[in-house]
Amino acid sequence: MSGLARWSLSLGAGTRQTAGMASLHDAQLSALSAGIDDLARRAASLAEELQAREAEAGAAMFEVERSLLMATRSLERARRALSA
Repeated sequence: MSGLARWSLSLGAGTRQTAGMASLHDAQLSALSAGIDDLARRAASLAEELQAREAEAGAAMFEVERSLLMATRSLERARRALSA
């Protein structure tokens, strides 16, 4: 089973477990969010560099940034669901 599949299964199980497990999941989601935020900043920086020389590549990188920002919002929804 892949790491992502294990993580997905553990996230689902965490909603039925103790507050201690929810706290662990919150920490994991926070770490994922921080990593994705970093990737989004790096993608935006590269997009700005590419936009002047390679418009199509720059546009594609801005799309990557938008997708990463959407992933961050999804992680925030998961964190809120765990704390509810």
